Amino acid sequence: MGVAPEGGTALFPVPEESRARQKLSEEMLQRLARAAVGIESIFKEPVDIEWALKSGELHILQARQVTGLTDQT
Repeated sequence: MGVAPEGGTALFPVPEESRARQKLSEEMLQRLARAAVGIESIFKEPVDIEWALKSGELHILQARQVTGLTDQT
C-alpha cells in the first residue's frame, strides 16, 4: 500500500482486514468508468490509463496505447 505522508512516499503492507474490502465507492467507480470510456473513445482503442485520487477528486495522470496485448487468433 502506497501512502503519501508529508514530504514523500512510503510503502506498507495492506492490513489483512482491508484486503477484501471494496476501496472505491460505487459513485467513484462510475466516475472512473465514465472517464475511461471517454478516453478510449478519443483513442479509438483500448488504452492504459493512470489515475489518482486526491481529496476525493479523480485525476487522470496519463493515458497511452496498450502495448502488452497480442493478437492470439
